[in-house]
Amino acid sequence: MSIFVEYPFIALLIGAVLLGTYFYLKRTKILISAATLWLIYGVYELMMRSPLGCAPECNIRVDLLVIYPVLLLSLLLASGQTAYLLLKQSHRSGK
Repeated sequence: MSIFVEYPFIALLIGAVLLGTYFYLKRTKILISAATLWLIYGVYELMMRSPLGCAPECNIRVDLLVIYPVLLLSLLLASGQTAYLLLKQSHRSGK
């Protein structure tokens, strides 16, 4: 998952997709929470790359030990809920 450190725009893209899913499907707390977490993390990583963020000496990012599991869990929950909502929606339109 260190790809997000090198390319924080990927995290922003994931957040944008989750936000789009939130507005497209039924608006749920899980989707908006996951979208918000990913967008905040993307901005956080962008700030870490700037001169105001992390100095070049701080190459050990202990914060990621907490952040990555939270992001992964939020993405799994949001993906599961999206799949459920899409299946529910397709069953309604199939009747």
